[in-house]
Amino acid sequence: MARLNDVVLIGRKMDGEMEPKIVNKRFTDGETANVVLNFRMKTYDEETQRFITLPIAVWGEALVEQCLLHLKKNDLICVKGELRYKFIYNRLTKQTERIYTTVKATNIEFLSKKMKSQNLHYYVNKIRLVGNLVEEPIQTENGFTLAVDRTYPTKDISAPNSELTDFVTLVIDDKSVLRGSLTKGSPVIIDGKLMTRKKRMDMIEPRIVVSVKEMVGV
Repeated sequence: MARLNDVVLIGRKMDGEMEPKIVNKRFTDGETANVVLNFRMKTYDEETQRFITLPIAVWGEALVEQCLLHLKKNDLICVKGELRYKFIYNRLTKQTERIYTTVKATNIEFLSKKMKSQNLHYYVNKIRLVGNLVEEPIQTENGFTLAVDRTYPTKDISAPNSELTDFVTLVIDDKSVLRGSLTKGSPVIIDGKLMTRKKRMDMIEPRIVVSVKEMVGV
C-alpha cells in the first residue's frame, strides 16, 4: 500500500514541567526501547473559532534533550511528524476499548526563540494522508476509518523492514470534498486538519479526528 502520513502544526506549548520516560520495547511497536517526552500544544482553528488541544510525543534522546533545554510553556513551536494510535485501558469498564491518537514529532522548530516575539498569533494545522478506506466514507457523528501503513526497521537481514498499520478516524462536513472512486478498501489521498470531538462516553480524553478538506480516490 502507498504510504503518506504527514502532520504540520504551529501552536503553543501548554504544559509546564515535562518529565521524560523510558518506554519499554514491547510498547514501541517492535522498535527498540526509547526515551519519550509527552506534552500538549494548542492551535487555533479559524473555521470553528476555537482552540484545539493536541497531544505531542517526542521520541529519541537528542530531540527530547533539545525540548528540555529550550521549550517553555506558551512558546510558539512548529511540530512536524505523523499520526500514531494506541488503545487505551478504561479503568471504569476494565477493558481496552478506545483508540487514542497522538502526533509523534520528528522535528520541532522553536519559533519563539527565532522570531524573538511571544506575541505572534499564528497557527497552522495541516495533515496529509495516503491509505485505504476501512469503511465507506459516510457523514456520521462517529466518522469512518482510514488505514495507513507504517514501516520500522528490524534486525532480520532478509527482511530489513516490517510493517504496521495505524487507524485514523476521518470526519467530513461536506460531501463535495469527496472525489473519485470511494468505497471500502479504496486507496485515497487526503488533505485535512486535526480536530477534537468530545462525547459523553469519552472518559479519558477527547477523540482526535481528521477533518477532511479533500479526499481523492485513486
